[in-house]
Amino acid sequence: MVDATRRCPVCDHENPLDEFVCRRCGARLEPPSFDTSLLPAEDGAEGEARASDGTATFGPYRTLRIEIEGSAQPVHAHPQPEIVLGRRDPGADIDPEIDLTPFAGFRMGVSRRHAAIRASGDRLNLWDLGSSNGTFLNGQRLAPDRPYTLHDGDEVRLGQMVLRISFE
Repeated sequence: MVDATRRCPVCDHENPLDEFVCRRCGARLEPPSFDTSLLPAEDGAEGEARASDGTATFGPYRTLRIEIEGSAQPVHAHPQPEIVLGRRDPGADIDPEIDLTPFAGFRMGVSRRHAAIRASGDRLNLWDLGSSNGTFLNGQRLAPDRPYTLHDGDEVRLGQMVLRISFE
């Protein structure tokens, strides 16, 4: 697999896709584009992003297990009706349900209100909340403010932080 890069409009230096400032000259880089094939259908159906082989069904008595890459302890949650993933900021009165600050959230590019997992019937949907560094589902960048169906075993990336989602 080829690593995605983008060229600086000022000095033509190739930068990693996740950089927002050129490593050579410091010029601001244009945000990366996302795969428009991931957008939901016009009728409002949820989007799909190369789903894992796991089920999409999430019953009312199940628990969401979130394994954070580099951490020995998973986080457990009950997304009824929604959980926000992000970083705590007491000065701005932001306290997401899943605070990723202790997992180097700031350094990893996690926004204060980065993404949400919302229950919709017997399914869970992942929403990017307009994050600065993007939300990725199984390697595909998500369009902001649109639902994408989560499956047991999916990989979610918030900025550079990798999460593995399991339904228990």
